Amino acid sequence: MRAAGAPPSRACPDSSKLEHLVRRGRLRCQDTYLAARQFMGLVQEFLVWPRVMAFGEETAVQPAAEVVIEEAVLSSLYFDPEGPGPGRGRAPRDEHERIRWEGSKLVFDDSIAPVHRAGQAVLWEDTHRIDGNLPLEAAPGHTPGSSVLTLRSGTDRAVFVGDMLHSPVQVLEPAWNSCFCDDSRLAARTRASYLSRAAEQRELVIPAHWPGHGAAEVRRDGDGFAIADWAAFPRG
Repeated sequence: MRAAGAPPSRACPDSSKLEHLVRRGRLRCQDTYLAARQFMGLVQEFLVWPRVMAFGEETAVQPAAEVVIEEAVLSSLYFDPEGPGPGRGRAPRDEHERIRWEGSKLVFDDSIAPVHRAGQAVLWEDTHRIDGNLPLEAAPGHTPGSSVLTLRSGTDRAVFVGDMLHSPVQVLEPAWNSCFCDDSRLAARTRASYLSRAAEQRELVIPAHWPGHGAAEVRRDGDGFAIADWAAFPRG
């Protein structure tokens, strides 16, 4: 909340971190400076102006600074069913997308926000290493925060791609997206990039929703990809 030693009421919000997230495909925002200013407005509403204006009653009952900041982040960067806001950049394209965004917010509020409030979440960006054999990497496009986990054991490799691949047909057609992809062009580029790496490094690709064996090795097939071999898992 401070910039170059200035008090919070005079701090100039730094939008460079939001711009970095936009470039990485982690955030969709038309005007990062406006979003940063609006975020600071939410924070100052409780933490700055009641003190500046000497509103004694309000300062006596105001929530803790940590709560104010966390709620400002959630309000600024996650979907509001009422319409667009800072960090989102546009309204839902249609009723289907509105319902999907609202469902995503319910999942976040139910399963992610409580972990974060309890101090048990590890926040990371771009890459994170759980240990020497388990690196996490960002995989933008499908949903905000989408990532892949790679398992390494000797010369063996497996990559857990989550919802990046909903169907085996997407190995043959990486440009095909499911109806759940948030940014279709970015999702297609990310899918092709990880399929290329899996083919080159002979990684076993393990998605979250494939039927049958549930995983496969992929190979190059001209300018595209093909299934090289199905995993030797019991058929589900």
